[in-house]
Amino acid sequence: MKKIINVALFIFFAVTVAILVAGLVFYQNNQSQINPNNKISPSANCNLTITTAEVAPHNNPADCWVIVDNQIYNVTNFLNMHPAGAGTILPVCGQDATQLFNSVRKHNQGSLNILQDYCVGTLSQN
Repeated sequence: MKKIINVALFIFFAVTVAILVAGLVFYQNNQSQINPNNKISPSANCNLTITTAEVAPHNNPADCWVIVDNQIYNVTNFLNMHPAGAGTILPVCGQDATQLFNSVRKHNQGSLNILQDYCVGTLSQN
């Protein structure tokens, strides 16, 4: 009986430690997306000039691009990380999301910093 209790306690502590480590890793990965200097740093991949017609086909959960303040962002990989959920972004995939983005009071400099990681290019003025 004592052996069963010891094994059960060991398994309990092992699972608890695994959950804590996984949570810590997840937390650190999410924190690394935020620029601590609170400044927008241009993405290395943000050098293309793209038209609205080229953005339009990227309009689904598997391929979602948005335009915010004349910058194009591929937010496909960010959809499930968005604090308000993917459903808030999906209606504007392939479109200009500037008005929606700016209407959200919680979007701040940190939000813009996160967006920069997903920058594809600049909207063509033609």
